[in-house]
Amino acid sequence: MKTYKFILLLTLILSVQAQRATESLWDIQQRCEQYGYPYEEHQVTTEDGYILTLMRIPHGREDDNMENREPVYMTHPISSSAESFTYLGPENSPVFYIVNNGYDVWLNNFRGNIYSRNHEELDFDTERKEFYDLDLIDLSQDHPANIQYIIDTTGYPQIHTFCFSLSGVALAINMAIRPEFYESRLSEAVLIASPINMANTNSPTYAILGNNPWIFAILRNLGIYEIFDRTPFHNLLMSIFCAPFAFFCITSNEFTEGNSIYEVDNPRAYALFMARGGMGMPRRALEHLVQSVRTQQVTYFDFGVQENMERYGTELPPRIPFENTRCPIAMLYGERDLVGDLVDAHWYADQIEENIIFFDTYPYAHYSFLLARDPSVYLDDILDIYGNRPISKSEESG
Repeated sequence: MKTYKFILLLTLILSVQAQRATESLWDIQQRCEQYGYPYEEHQVTTEDGYILTLMRIPHGREDDNMENREPVYMTHPISSSAESFTYLGPENSPVFYIVNNGYDVWLNNFRGNIYSRNHEELDFDTERKEFYDLDLIDLSQDHPANIQYIIDTTGYPQIHTFCFSLSGVALAINMAIRPEFYESRLSEAVLIASPINMANTNSPTYAILGNNPWIFAILRNLGIYEIFDRTPFHNLLMSIFCAPFAFFCITSNEFTEGNSIYEVDNPRAYALFMARGGMGMPRRALEHLVQSVRTQQVTYFDFGVQENMERYGTELPPRIPFENTRCPIAMLYGERDLVGDLVDAHWYADQIEENIIFFDTYPYAHYSFLLARDPSVYLDDILDIYGNRPISKSEESG
């Protein structure tokens, strides 16, 4: 009898683990289909020729009425994709939570991740070096292309935003460089856990990378232009290991992003995030992100004195003129976030002081904003921000 019970228990455990491993193999379209949500893909071409995949979940499972569904542009974190917003299940995942509250949600995929690897002229397979020769200024060009496409497609003259981590950094940079574009097109910019300045980061991983540029020099010399790419081997390994045995993968990431995981975050969702992570990003974009750790300033990419003179006309790269920003901005940060320190968050807020419409902190680590057990703690605040700044369709669009 004891042997029978043991075999039954073991079978049950293996069945649950197999289901989790299977779920970790779903891409975003499969996840939407499994949960019963509509799903669309749109191709957007940037000014410099990159062809991006913009994903759309236009309405909820039970309400397909598109009347008065204001568009929300959700943008993903470092080395990830639009999938990042789907790991908390059909109700609590940020994208589904917002859709179910009456919005039309569009999700970006930065140039170079697995969903956006096409170009009008460059071949991804044979011209990898040229394709990935990108810093944060380059990545930031994806935002205006996507935003204009959403406006043209929906007929709304403005959109709401939900920009998490790296994507918020890219948006902040582009808003400073092209203030006129965003002033008329964004209802507001919602920046979530976005480490715009990393001068005071408490993340050992990012501090090491920022203070040791020789690490990136080695990668350059080795001909490594893309990092965090998810290979078939990584897929298999993470699906077998991370999804069923969440503890090990979750604990390993506390070193980088913060220590609230078991108190605040959903372990299963975190394991899915780890298993599906590694969607690819340009090496130089990461180097640019952590540059402020060493320089204590937020500037254009530092190519070295000689190339800086050729590109910028100065020995040092020019700083990003954040004071030029004209768009209303909401800032949400985690009190336990090792990546984006609150001192640096306040530094950015001081640069754009007249634009701040909301600033608050939450008992979160970095990825808690994607993976918290109860995301309504901050999502309801964001919905209030949207609700206080309603958008009406232009008369020409009908």
